[in-house]
Amino acid sequence: MLMFTTTDLVAIWTKVPTDKGEHEVIIASAYLPGDEETAPTRELVALVNYCKENHLRWIIGCDANAHHTIWGSTNINARGECLLEFLLRYNVSIVNRGNEPTFRNAIREEVLDLTLCSPNVLSEVSNWHVSGEASMSDHSLIRFDLGATLPHITIYRNPRNINWNVFHFNLEQSANYSKHHLVLKSELEMEGAYQHLIGQDHRAGLAQQTVSSCLWEVCSAIEKVLCPKHNVFSLSSEEKQDANRSFYETCGIPGVVGAVDAHPNDKAIN
Repeated sequence: MLMFTTTDLVAIWTKVPTDKGEHEVIIASAYLPGDEETAPTRELVALVNYCKENHLRWIIGCDANAHHTIWGSTNINARGECLLEFLLRYNVSIVNRGNEPTFRNAIREEVLDLTLCSPNVLSEVSNWHVSGEASMSDHSLIRFDLGATLPHITIYRNPRNINWNVFHFNLEQSANYSKHHLVLKSELEMEGAYQHLIGQDHRAGLAQQTVSSCLWEVCSAIEKVLCPKHNVFSLSSEEKQDANRSFYETCGIPGVVGAVDAHPNDKAIN
C-alpha cells in the first residue's frame, strides 16, 4: 500500500486464515515521533480512516512514545491523553496485556509500544506478550499470533459400537499368545492400578467408567478365549490336593496348586 508508505509508516494488504476461512487484513508498522506535541500522526489517522471507510480489518504495531496507564505506562502525559482520545473516537482496540515494559535503557523503563487493531480483528489475536529475546534495540520484541487456532481434536473409541464377537475372533487369530503374560480381570480389580492411571491422566479421551467397561470386556475375552487354550494345567483332583498341601506346608500359603517360574529360560510349571 504505497499511498500509506512514509518514513514513519509502512502497511501491507494480506490474508490470514481464520476459523471462517481466509480474511483480508491490513498489517502496518508505525512510528509516532516523541518530539511532536500530539499523537497520532496525520498519516496514521489517514490509514485508519481508509480502513474504516472501506470496511477493512487492520492491525498496527506502533512505537507510540506516549504514556497512559490504560496500556500499562507508569504515568500519563499529554501525548498519552491525546492518543487515547483518538483511540476512543475511532473505536480502536488495544491488544496490549499487562504492564511489562516495552522500552528499557540505562535510566528508565516504560510501556511505549502499542498493538492496535479494529474490533473485528481483536478476537483473532492471541498469545500477545513482550518477548525476552534479544532485540538489538532499547525496545523489546512484541510477539502475538494472528489468525485461527486449530482446535485440539481428541480421538476416542465408543465402546457401544464395538463388535465384541469380531474382537474375540481377532484376539485369538492375530495375537502371539505364548509371548505375553495373561492377567485375569480379578487381579486387576483387586489391584486397582488402572483406576489410578486413568484418574490422573487428564489427556485421556475416556472417562474412568468407560475404561473400566472396556477393560472388563477385554479381560473377559482373554479369560474365556485364551486362558482355556494356553493356560493348560492338567492335574487330577488328588494331585491338586497334594500340591495344595505341599505349598501350605512349605510356604504357609493356602489355596495354591502351582506356580510359574520367573526365570525366562525355564518353561516348566512346578
